[in-house]
Amino acid sequence: MRQFIASLFGNSTPAPETRGEAFSLDNPYVAEVLGAAGPTVAGVNVGLETALKCSASHACIRIIGETLAQLPVHLYRKTGTDDRERATDHPAYRIVAKMANPWTPAAEFRLIVGTHFAAAGNGYGFIVRDNEGRPAEMIPLDSRRVAVKQNPLTLEPIYTVTTEDGQTRDYGRRDIFHVRGVGLDTYKGASPVNLAREAIGLAMTLETHCAGLFGRGAKPSGILKHPKSLSDTVLGRLKAGFSNWYTGNANTGRTMILEEGMTFEPLQLSSVDAQTLEMRRHRLRKCPASGASRSTC
Repeated sequence: MRQFIASLFGNSTPAPETRGEAFSLDNPYVAEVLGAAGPTVAGVNVGLETALKCSASHACIRIIGETLAQLPVHLYRKTGTDDRERATDHPAYRIVAKMANPWTPAAEFRLIVGTHFAAAGNGYGFIVRDNEGRPAEMIPLDSRRVAVKQNPLTLEPIYTVTTEDGQTRDYGRRDIFHVRGVGLDTYKGASPVNLAREAIGLAMTLETHCAGLFGRGAKPSGILKHPKSLSDTVLGRLKAGFSNWYTGNANTGRTMILEEGMTFEPLQLSSVDAQTLEMRRHRLRKCPASGASRSTC
């Protein structure tokens, strides 16, 4: 019976399984395929998530998002050629000034959309309408889950939203609130983080360098000299002792105890280490991740 079933599908011998080369998710080029921008010249990957871990870019993004959240929003109705009045009775007034939806205040909605706008170059919100077509709610959308393309017939933008379970759905411009930034694309803005990724990558590298420098007590390393060769056991014990007793700011100034004629020769700070603070200040001026002024970043 087994041979009969196998004969229905041709060769009874299964084809050998073939697999391509495996890559780690930590590989920067795999990250580039999955949506990240890949490695910078400084050697670090810069994306929307990692940019928020950089103090300079985080400050710029936070300032823009919080500023938009704090600004009052009013709706106006045109009453004449040059006259206007507040339209507090408009259905959209409560959405933009009070509550965007039952669980999101209007200020928080502006904070979310403004944060995505500052980092990704685009902020989105889904417009929920009642049975009569009037706007009833606005729900903030993750800019990383929204794609914009052009309708080939009408040339209008089409917004493809991906849900948490991986399903996609297309919406027209009537259903999507879109705030876009500067960019060459006709329908969406360019990400300031991607545009300034080299500056952000250098700032992140400098932060790591400063953290390591002060983690060693803000002093350069040195050379331990011994007249004889040391065994692996002695080297391990020596390394553990130095890490526990002489590394870090809390251990700064401790008296060093050496054994068996061992001497310690300290190394001098290099010109790069001595100018680290000035270099980091320069990066703060050159890292306006979202267009905020250099004085605020």
